[in-house]
Amino acid sequence: MDSSSKIIFLDFDGPLTNSRTALCYGGMFHFDPISIGGIGNICEVAEAKIVCTSIRARADSHYKTLALFKEAGLNPRHLHDDWSSQTMRNTRESQIETWLARHPEVTHYAIIDDDTVNLPNFIRVDVYDGILRNNFEKIAKCLDIDLIDAFRCAEKKIEHDNSELMQLFWGKPKQLHIEFGLEEKKKNERILECKRSLT
Repeated sequence: MDSSSKIIFLDFDGPLTNSRTALCYGGMFHFDPISIGGIGNICEVAEAKIVCTSIRARADSHYKTLALFKEAGLNPRHLHDDWSSQTMRNTRESQIETWLARHPEVTHYAIIDDDTVNLPNFIRVDVYDGILRNNFEKIAKCLDIDLIDAFRCAEKKIEHDNSELMQLFWGKPKQLHIEFGLEEKKKNERILECKRSLT
C-alpha cells in the first residue's frame, strides 16, 4: 500500500475535461493538456499521489482508471493504490474525510473540483477553463512545494524530449560532427578541382 504523505483529490469533469478543450478539439471528452501537464509536474515535484473523487470512479475499475490515466497523458504511477474516494452514498466531503481517516500518513492534500467541497484545501476550478495558473499556485501551496520547481520539471522534460528527438533523427552528436566534417572536406576538394580545371 502507498505511504505517500501528499495527496491530490481530483475530479475529472471540469478540471481535466472542460469547455476550453471542447472548443479546441470538438466535444467534451478530450482531456485538457494544460491541466494534465501541470498536475503531472506537481505530482513529480511533490511526490504526490492522485485519488479520484469523480463520480466516474464509482463505476470504473482500478484497471480502467489506469487506462484512462494513460489515455489522458497522466503517469499511471501517480495514481494512489487506494485510488478512489467514491462510495455509493454520502457527500463528497464525507467521502474524502473517510479516505483521510484510513490514511493517517497524509500530511498535505489539495482538493480540486468544479463543485463546492466544504473542506480545507479546496480549490475551485472553472468548469469552462479547467485548471489555471492561480489554481496551480494554490495546489503547490497546499502541497508545500514551490511552483517554480514544477516549471523546471516541465523544462527538463522538454530538454529530454528534444535530446531524444535529435538522437532519433541525427544519431550521436559526435558522429554527426565527424560526418559533417568529412562532407565539408569533400565539398571543398571538389571546389578546388573545379577551380584548377578552369585555369
